[in-house]
Amino acid sequence: MKLFLHLFTLAATVALTISGFLAWRFGLQLIESQTFHYDGVAEGEIIRAKAEDAGDHVSPGLRYVFEAAGHVVYGKYYRQNLITKKELSQARAITAAHEPGSKVKVYYRLGAGGEVHSVLNPHPDAIAHLLYVGGVPLSFFVVTLYLTVVVLGPRKASRQSKSEQSSNAMTKEKKGAKDEKAPQDKT
Repeated sequence: MKLFLHLFTLAATVALTISGFLAWRFGLQLIESQTFHYDGVAEGEIIRAKAEDAGDHVSPGLRYVFEAAGHVVYGKYYRQNLITKKELSQARAITAAHEPGSKVKVYYRLGAGGEVHSVLNPHPDAIAHLLYVGGVPLSFFVVTLYLTVVVLGPRKASRQSKSEQSSNAMTKEKKGAKDEKAPQDKT
């Protein structure tokens, strides 16, 4: 039973450590894919804000207009690689925060051939930072906990058992000494 418990604890530790590393890696990839490197910032205006529901995915459905490089440009992206999966999407909250006619900051980048790429939020999602920052400490915490409980735990127990053995031996010696003294007192 004790061996099974140790093997189970080891398997759980390895699984959590790998999960922490994978969370860190996924967070890093998400940060890299969602970070928008921009050339400039312009003031724009929201012309449409209606969430678009397409089965399992929801997008903010934003449309905005701004001026860049002397041209009027129409944009539709809130964030680069925005998570649109229905369970994780913040599209409805984003749409509610941007009323048609409201002024917004538009971050844009000039591409090849004069093409303009734009977003309203150039920063990655907060979940990406949480995964990136929390993954590695989770791994270290689990390994440290495992080492503390499983590896160092038996040493502490063996020290206690040695001290118990020595106290038992001392008790036996004292009893033996009393037994030896008792017959001498009677004679």
